[in-house]
Amino acid sequence: SRWDKGGLDHFTHEQITDKKEAGEAIIAFCRKTGIGDPEKTMGNYAGMKLSVSFDRFYEKFLLSIHGRLTYKVDVGKDPVGNITRINNALEGMEKSLTECREKLSNVEAQLEEAKKEVAKPFEKEEELAAKQKRLSELNAELNMDMKEENAADLDDEPEKTVAPEERPSVRKKLEEGRNRAIKPSEAIEEVRKMDKAL
Repeated sequence: SRWDKGGLDHFTHEQITDKKEAGEAIIAFCRKTGIGDPEKTMGNYAGMKLSVSFDRFYEKFLLSIHGRLTYKVDVGKDPVGNITRINNALEGMEKSLTECREKLSNVEAQLEEAKKEVAKPFEKEEELAAKQKRLSELNAELNMDMKEENAADLDDEPEKTVAPEERPSVRKKLEEGRNRAIKPSEAIEEVRKMDKAL
């Protein structure tokens, strides 16, 4: 394990090789760290810096492991359990890294295959062009048929005529004016209106 390769390099420059003692040293360091204090570096483990901070929201101490990225683990009351959590976090990093490398390799292989497919000529390009041409011809024929139908509809419409009984009668208007004794100017205006209507 990682612990067997070095142990904890404490901030006092003391190297602690016993897991329980190292876990106790982490707990003691947390107790010396105030709740409102900024994050403090406490040492190194497996070549990575360790620091301690207090999470006010969850009201617990956190141990941060700083590599290329930062990983946080809870600090518990069990000294050996603290070291186990650190090891689990580091093993999880290695597992995640392996999975990411595998995914990257698969994506790169898929990319190469996609490049090959794009470079290949389209096998049915001529057939597609012929079908597109035929579609254009059919659309043109449909448009012509629609225009002919519209023209035929216009020819079939009956011519509007006004029935003799619907036409205004000049004599009738004059007789109405005589009966109600309209003014000459009004009668002339009525006649003009009827002329326009005709």
